[in-house]
Amino acid sequence: MKRRGIVLGLSFAAAACQWVPLTPGGKQVRVVSAADVAGCKEIATVTGKTTVTVGPMARDEAKIAREIEALARNEAASSGANVIVPKGPVDWDQRSYVAYRCEE
Repeated sequence: MKRRGIVLGLSFAAAACQWVPLTPGGKQVRVVSAADVAGCKEIATVTGKTTVTVGPMARDEAKIAREIEALARNEAASSGANVIVPKGPVDWDQRSYVAYRCEE
């Protein structure tokens, strides 16, 4: 019984965590609106996708959204982009973005 309590406690703690850190390049990628990319070069479409549950526990929607954004920013940076624009809302466990290279 004690073991079950430990497992449940760890599940709650894991559900609260954000697991995706921004890479140094990802930290340089900004999230902007479509109006902000006039004159920028479209590089790629990137998608952030993560898990919405840890075992039987649902994860916090805000943390899921931050994790998805971090994944997209990291991917955009590796493509040479410095700006991303969301293509739509978070769709369950993922969101797509258009990645651009803007001269600043």
